Amino acid sequence: RISGEKGSEGTPGFSAVLSNESHGIRADVNGNSPDYTGSGTDISVYEGATQLVYDGTGTANGKWKVTGSGTGITCGGITPSGSLARVAAHSAKASNAPYVTFTITGKSLNGTSFTLTKQQSLAILKDGNTGASYYTWIAYADDSSGSGISSSPTNKTYIGVATNKTTSTASLEASNYTWAKIVGNTG
Repeated sequence: RISGEKGSEGTPGFSAVLSNESHGIRADVNGNSPDYTGSGTDISVYEGATQLVYDGTGTANGKWKVTGSGTGITCGGITPSGSLARVAAHSAKASNAPYVTFTITGKSLNGTSFTLTKQQSLAILKDGNTGASYYTWIAYADDSSGSGISSSPTNKTYIGVATNKTTSTASLEASNYTWAKIVGNTG
């Protein structure tokens, strides 16, 4: 058996958690008029499994602070919310691929200083162009030429279909339709 001196105790790792690590910001078809609702995030910091407390100063044991720096966007304001830091919705998008870098500094439970960096990715989600509306018209007639065209099937033996029309109001012009027999010969 080999024995030696006991080594020094290890230190727990630090981790930061964003409640909203990536967020889509909806905008119009040109990327303008963005809706920043929900783009903020809550930040939690842990030493091992122990949650540290956000105090905005980060100079006391077990406490931390955070600053946010936006690239292509203005970072929302940061306020305390229990043990967390709450980042309000961001604003003033200046690019289509903005992100916010959070720098977290503080003291471990035993007073050791630490620094963490965490990034929140944002994406501008542009609305698509408004598509065209197309309509299908149905009409009825007495023969395959559309004679006696009507919008009612009563006493009619042919149905006409017209597709990809840009108005919802059906025409009674027989040449707009493709005709098919719907009533068979008397047997």
